[in-house]
Amino acid sequence: MQKIFIAILGLVMCASCSKTERDEGLVLKGAWEIQQRQHPDGQMFEYSDGDYTWFRLFDDSCFYNCQVITVPNGTMLIPLGMGSYSLVQKGPDEYIYLEENNARPLEVLNDSCIVIQEYGLRYTWKATDKYDDRFDDIVSIVRLIEKDVSNIHTSLAGYVFSDAEKLLKRENRTYAYVVFFVVLGILAVCLYAFRQYRYRKHVEKELKQITEERNAIPEPVRMAMNDVKEEFHNTDFYQNMHRRIAAGDRLCQEDWDMIEAQLNRVYPRFTSTLFDLRKMTLVEHQVCLLLKFGATPSEIAVLMCKDTSTISTIRSRLYKKVFGKNGGSKDWDEFIASL
Repeated sequence: MQKIFIAILGLVMCASCSKTERDEGLVLKGAWEIQQRQHPDGQMFEYSDGDYTWFRLFDDSCFYNCQVITVPNGTMLIPLGMGSYSLVQKGPDEYIYLEENNARPLEVLNDSCIVIQEYGLRYTWKATDKYDDRFDDIVSIVRLIEKDVSNIHTSLAGYVFSDAEKLLKRENRTYAYVVFFVVLGILAVCLYAFRQYRYRKHVEKELKQITEERNAIPEPVRMAMNDVKEEFHNTDFYQNMHRRIAAGDRLCQEDWDMIEAQLNRVYPRFTSTLFDLRKMTLVEHQVCLLLKFGATPSEIAVLMCKDTSTISTIRSRLYKKVFGKNGGSKDWDEFIASL
């Protein structure tokens, strides 16, 4: 009993789905090209995609007959008139096509192919998207012709859609995109150059100020500063840290903080001056701290688990970043010693 109930339910659902599909009906929207004509005696005539094509545009209630002929460097449209239409559904794939009150049988072969009978002939039409970009233009032209059918020159007129014009529009869009991105790139380069110029001026100002401040230090103050440095070199912290650095002991974050604090006490504004000149990575900053602390490049390499050549590259790279020109690692060491 349960199996019979499930079978009946399945049949009802299938019937419901079929009814929904039939209720949706056929929608004749867009462009349809004529493919072939079948005579009552079975003779077939194929409409090839050669020099000319017959097609029809459909909107909600009107159709527009046209012919397209290939001409040199373009396509000529010949409007053939317009009219109203409607559809009456007879079955799942059968309709009555009403064109200006003339009833014609219409059969749906598939989603993109229909057959309309007219005067005993069967015309097969196929949906196409070739005229989508010209749909509004074609409709306007056909409507214009329909309003002036009394003028024989107008009724026989052809309208050429230039392939060159279409290609030119496409190329113009491409050129516009290219120009836009080129201008954007130039602006980006100019902005980068302007920022580099401002940064270079800032560095020059800082370096000039450092030099002036160093030269303006009175001799008694200079001697007192040297005494402070000498005392610092004799402290237990300096001696113990130097032994650890020479032995290649790993330094924890607390050690790095103590080194930086002691250096800033003896050399005021040391680290702030470095960061004013150039934003540094953690490794670059630690290399500068060790140089100021008096460690040799080989000791720094062992302590930081890097090759001596890598430490030399870091120092020369820092010199180029700050001064904007090539320099050796020793040039950077001299600059650090002068701060």
